[in-house]
Amino acid sequence: MHDSIFLTIGDDLLNWFGSCLSAAFIGVMLTLAILSGRRTKWTWIGVVAGVILGVGLGVVRLSAANGPGEAMVGVGLTVMEIAAVLLLEWLASGLRTSEAEWLPQHSAETEAIAARDASQSDLKRWQSRVRELSESISNRIALVADRHNRNIHLPELEDVAIKAVLDGYNAGTTENIGRLRGVPTRAQ
Repeated sequence: MHDSIFLTIGDDLLNWFGSCLSAAFIGVMLTLAILSGRRTKWTWIGVVAGVILGVGLGVVRLSAANGPGEAMVGVGLTVMEIAAVLLLEWLASGLRTSEAEWLPQHSAETEAIAARDASQSDLKRWQSRVRELSESISNRIALVADRHNRNIHLPELEDVAIKAVLDGYNAGTTENIGRLRGVPTRAQ
């Protein structure tokens, strides 16, 4: 890319930057095509594209070669590119196998997490309901105890209240009669 396409750029730094950027883009696209393929047919498309790209770049290098040394470098780089694509496919096949083994475990884990979350939600709802019922029961028990205490021995309470009022009345009347007759009181 540097020697054939970006050669027209006058600045050598921009020439290298453009060639590195385009090479990185092509490498990332091939890597993503190989690694992200889930089906066998689509996986091989990334591998075939990588091999074809390596051969194509090898042809471009060989056409620009000015001697056997540059031709050997072009062939060597082409072999390296094809080997890198095949190595990437080998790595991807191992990852796909691991992912195939992991997916059932992950789905079982996801189901277990969902069941746990649903159970925790039910638990909180039932705890809230139990708390409400306990408060309602406590309030009713307090009401029944209060009514019981109010109604306990009602006739006796009425008799005691009447006797207390009569005793107070009689004590007051007696004290007044005693003052009128001149009887000394205890406080005097």
